[in-house]
Amino acid sequence: MVITCHLAPLCSSSLAQLISHFFHIFISNPTNQDHVYCSPSWSIRDGTPYSVARIMELLPAEDAQPSHKGKGKEPAPVYTRVRLAWYYRPSDVSDRPVADSRLLLAAIYSEICDVAQLRAKCYVVHRDKITDLAGWKKRPDRFYFNRLFDPYIKKEFEVIQSNDVRNRTYSSVPPEGC
Repeated sequence: MVITCHLAPLCSSSLAQLISHFFHIFISNPTNQDHVYCSPSWSIRDGTPYSVARIMELLPAEDAQPSHKGKGKEPAPVYTRVRLAWYYRPSDVSDRPVADSRLLLAAIYSEICDVAQLRAKCYVVHRDKITDLAGWKKRPDRFYFNRLFDPYIKKEFEVIQSNDVRNRTYSSVPPEGC
């Protein structure tokens, strides 16, 4: 897999090669679901902290031709874009103060961005999967969530793990209306 970063106008070619090499190492599988820091270029940024997102899919350039299966070895696809599932910080969605800078809200929102917006890898897990929260938060680049935010209706929901869901068992006759 090849991931390219079109940064020629912003930096020297050696830096662009270094960044491209970094992404090639750190994103080894298009379905890996890695979490990353994201940010527009420095010239556009307004000083806000990096956003956090989960990589959903690596995508070729919009104008890329689909590869046709034929005889011979196919060249490795070139990825220049990425579909990201975003996380929000609680302060992004409400005015209530939150003392925990590691707490995030998962979101029902995804977006396609250029791979040049990826800054570094980080780790995000559900709160219930962390046995030592204080130890987790002391480590660099570690975040957690336990709620989901829907930006379309501006509402938060509790997130529970599927193995914690216990369906009610019914007798041989289901309740009326089922």
